[in-house]
Amino acid sequence: MSQKAELWDLEREFWSRDADFFAEHMAEHAVMVIPVQQGILSGEEILETLGDAPRWQEVDFADQQLIEADHFALLSYRAHGAREDGSDYRARCATGYIRDGDGWRLISHQQTPERDAA
Repeated sequence: MSQKAELWDLEREFWSRDADFFAEHMAEHAVMVIPVQQGILSGEEILETLGDAPRWQEVDFADQQLIEADHFALLSYRAHGAREDGSDYRARCATGYIRDGDGWRLISHQQTPERDAA
């Protein structure tokens, strides 16, 4: 599997997997800016917030871009996620990864919700 495919597969997993997955694949001092929580979350706060939160059943990426430099990669894209209850979500996203001895680890993630045009 190419490094590019590995990163996009990992990103997709973060949308659908549980807190255990995050703990295993996230850098210790990771930071996330997620509008639902209306704040900046880091480290253990991220795992606590996931708790019983419903995960996404489906997620599609569009306008995907990848920038790589040594042990760092930045993914940017538009996401469209759907939950089992039928609710959906659209956002512009950026995720930073660092490579350590165990592979890629998420170090930062930001979501900016897209508003429907009225």
